[in-house]
Amino acid sequence: MISVFCFLWIPLFFLFWQSISQGRVGTSDVWAVIFGSAVAVFIFFYGTFVEGGAFGFSRWLEIFVDLTGAPVLLPMIFYALFLLLRLAKDPHGFASFALLWLMPCAIMRGVEWLEEDDPSRLVLIPLLWSILAVGASFFISLGVGVVSKPCKVWCKFAVCSLCLSGIPLLTILTTTVYWAFFSQKTQLGFGLLASAFIPLVIAVLSSWTKKPEPASCPSELVEQ
Repeated sequence: MISVFCFLWIPLFFLFWQSISQGRVGTSDVWAVIFGSAVAVFIFFYGTFVEGGAFGFSRWLEIFVDLTGAPVLLPMIFYALFLLLRLAKDPHGFASFALLWLMPCAIMRGVEWLEEDDPSRLVLIPLLWSILAVGASFFISLGVGVVSKPCKVWCKFAVCSLCLSGIPLLTILTTTVYWAFFSQKTQLGFGLLASAFIPLVIAVLSSWTKKPEPASCPSELVEQ
């Protein structure tokens, strides 16, 4: 059952997120699946990028690069480049793009970790990926909302910087969550995990309660 959770969590959570968000599937999402599959194949043959030792900083860095932080931040960086190149138009689509990217990686990692008999990874990593993808997208949306409001430039910069600072903080938090469980600090791990869920819960409730934009009527019907 744990392996099934790892295989299905990201796809099912992506469908749930799409159902409550206003993002639309476009060409950028196709690229997300392509690049995500390429990265999954590369990781399958290459293995780990950082060799960690014991329970200290080197282990924390290995968790960040190979398990929690980098796998989610990489697709978000790609999506930012797509926005700059105008290959994507929705500034709120970071979460959907990252979740699509992570689907092939989740399947590949699920098979790998099932063979290693590591149930903690099969449960924790899909949850932490969802937390970071949606949470980071939530902070970006807050920053975009601040920029779009009429106010002084210095005020926009200060508030936007404060919003975006949540991304590295959430990345550190999610990595530390897994590090705590790996180091057998269970109580600390559950406490940090509950804190890490806060941005995701707020983002889900915000998207759930947000009213959909009214559909525009064709000009021919309006004339009639």
